[in-house]
Amino acid sequence: MQFLNANGATFEAKGLSSTAISESEARRRASGEIPSLTVVQADSGLLTWPQYGLDREEVWLVRVSQADGAARTEYVFIDASSGLVIWKLGTER
Repeated sequence: MQFLNANGATFEAKGLSSTAISESEARRRASGEIPSLTVVQADSGLLTWPQYGLDREEVWLVRVSQADGAARTEYVFIDASSGLVIWKLGTER
């Protein structure tokens, strides 16, 4: 996760608490944020990003990409307890 490290953030893959939203719900919400892209992967874990006041926040990190394998990929961070989108980051190859 080079883009996180370059911006002073870390993501530690880890299972979430029993009150967290499900993976399928996280995928659905990410898909709703960027409907033109396809959900490729969803990982749960702890996000630390001091610049934004996040300290080991339970999140879903969902990667969405163009279905044809083209260059556009985006990452959607979803708060695991509320289901709200925290952040979206996009990349181009």
